[in-house]
Amino acid sequence: MNIHKIGTFEAIALICIVMVNHIIINIPEIIIQSTGSSAWINVIFISIVSIGFTLIICLMFKKFIGKDILDICEFVGRKMVKNWYWFVIYFFVYINLKQFITIFFFST
Repeated sequence: MNIHKIGTFEAIALICIVMVNHIIINIPEIIIQSTGSSAWINVIFISIVSIGFTLIICLMFKKFIGKDILDICEFVGRKMVKNWYWFVIYFFVYINLKQFITIFFFST
């Protein structure tokens, strides 16, 4: 069995697929009504920014072969950056669980 990691092109293609499905198809009608034809400028700007971040992450992973994002955080900023990374992850998990519990249990 051949196992290959995804490259830069595949990562950018995956990000573009997610953006097309999530941003372009699901643009709320309120945004389109309030901004008119300039709603597409926001989509293009977000696309450029996310592709840029993907390129930066791919370049970082090329320099740290065989390491994951936690190893890179520990190398770059010792324990402080690694602890900050875990804080951000826990914060997002907490916010999402709080919203899920509020919607699921307390909605009328």
